[in-house]
Amino acid sequence: MPVDNSIRFAGQHKANLHILPDEHRLSESVNTIGTLFAHFLDSLKTQGYHALARRTLCLAVIVVTILGLTSISTASEGDSFPLRPYYPEVPYITTEDLMDEYYSTRVVDIRSKFEYDVARINRAFLLPLNDPAFPEKLAKLRPKDDPTPLVFYCNGHTCAKSYQAAQLALSLGFVKVFVYDGGIFDWIQAAPDMATLMGETPARTERVITDSRFLDRL
Repeated sequence: MPVDNSIRFAGQHKANLHILPDEHRLSESVNTIGTLFAHFLDSLKTQGYHALARRTLCLAVIVVTILGLTSISTASEGDSFPLRPYYPEVPYITTEDLMDEYYSTRVVDIRSKFEYDVARINRAFLLPLNDPAFPEKLAKLRPKDDPTPLVFYCNGHTCAKSYQAAQLALSLGFVKVFVYDGGIFDWIQAAPDMATLMGETPARTERVITDSRFLDRL
């Protein structure tokens, strides 16, 4: 299911939207989904039959999986970054600003090692969001009160993991936290000399398939 459809449905029906990154599997999110559903059922116990009918419609637990190297968004900013309204407390950094501050930031790639090996921002540190020791390793990577900008990124405009990593860092007391929600695809297009794709630097931008090229090949 495309993430834009999920967000549009949730908005139209005023539903609770939960975006869970699980790489197409759901196996790592079973406990989270169970907890969300349990809270939903508990809320119904205190609100009666009419609330049951209303909340059954309005609750949308939408699992969004991350595809990876297939698209680059070309829509307007409002459409290109559909997750920003759902994480208003998370500051974001643009591609232009990150390029300007490239050597004075601590960039963290929160994807899997496989994704990191395929394509990454040079100088980025690999720290998967699902690492059980994520908080401890992050504190070693950059102390909580260090003013050096701490920037998280993942696969692109509709990848929720970078927002969730930034949200977690903020909750742990880290300062100067940002999400780079342009992601690896925007970075490769804008700064190929500061990116690695399939083991090559500069990254060869023609290896990234745009939406139109992808559809042409179907």
